[in-house]
Amino acid sequence: MSLSTTVVAQIPQQLNYQGALRDTKGFPVENRAISLRLSIQDNLNQNALVIYSEVRQVTTNAVGLYSLAIGSPGASQVSGNFSQINWANGTKALKVEIDADGGSNFSLAGISPLLSVPYARL
Repeated sequence: MSLSTTVVAQIPQQLNYQGALRDTKGFPVENRAISLRLSIQDNLNQNALVIYSEVRQVTTNAVGLYSLAIGSPGASQVSGNFSQINWANGTKALKVEIDADGGSNFSLAGISPLLSVPYARL
């Protein structure tokens, strides 16, 4: 008698992101509705090719933290297709822009390289 099992796992099509919003004096911006524009781009240059972009409305908590999943439902002004990003082709970076008043007047908060994290595929 022979028994065979096949397990197929999919790579998650979302990226967790958490940030903290502070005012110019370094104090947390508490319980405020803000807008974020999050862009996956080809490299760390500010004007690099954007592969995927979305806008999110989130609310900070009592210590100024917010969290979300890039690529999940609920985004607006989506450009590109998150599930079709070729992660194996070159360096990718996350560009974060914020409007602390919840509008669309975004200011650059930073650009960070996206580094790989090992996962098990069964």
